[in-house]
Amino acid sequence: MGLACGTLEGYRATLLYLFLYALMSVGFLLIFFNARRLRDGRSLGYITDFRGLPRRYGWTLAIVLFSMAGIPPLAGFYGKYYLLFHALDQGLYVLVVAGLATSLISAYYYLRIIKTI
Repeated sequence: MGLACGTLEGYRATLLYLFLYALMSVGFLLIFFNARRLRDGRSLGYITDFRGLPRRYGWTLAIVLFSMAGIPPLAGFYGKYYLLFHALDQGLYVLVVAGLATSLISAYYYLRIIKTI
């Protein structure tokens, strides 16, 4: 979306969103691998395997997933907002609607993991 804007602000929004999402992904992976170590090396292949995580991992994972879902006031919300705002400002309505739809679909899956935790 940001690249389709063709403006410097669109490029900045894209870089900000990519940076924030990369940080959140690294956070998720760190928690995932530490939780795997806590479960005696057993894999975490299913969502139900996240049940019974220690509280500190559960809360941290929930915050990371809320941020990935774009729940305010977390960083993921501001990254998505900045990106969608500039696409809307450039008149890319179809891309904005597609971005909002995919954001809602991904939020369902992130919230499903949080509910399991």
